[in-house]
Amino acid sequence: MQEIGKKYDVFSDIRGMGLLIGAELKAGYHGKARDFLTAAAARGLMILNAGPNVIRFAPSLVVELKDIDEGMALFELAVQDVING
Repeated sequence: MQEIGKKYDVFSDIRGMGLLIGAELKAGYHGKARDFLTAAAARGLMILNAGPNVIRFAPSLVVELKDIDEGMALFELAVQDVING
């Protein structure tokens, strides 16, 4: 997630513990958390929001690294979808 945060100028803060992560959107994307959720869902990834400006990741307690990698790859595509409109 940190790599995606550095690659795209979308997030003002990425925080959390373990695999429970919150990504706060920068001012230019405030109120658009739902757009990221919709784009991710269109690619088969379910994520959550914590208000209009925070995207939340909460994978299952039993998960394999390959599933996390696949989820982050799908999320990166969803970020590109939102950025490119």
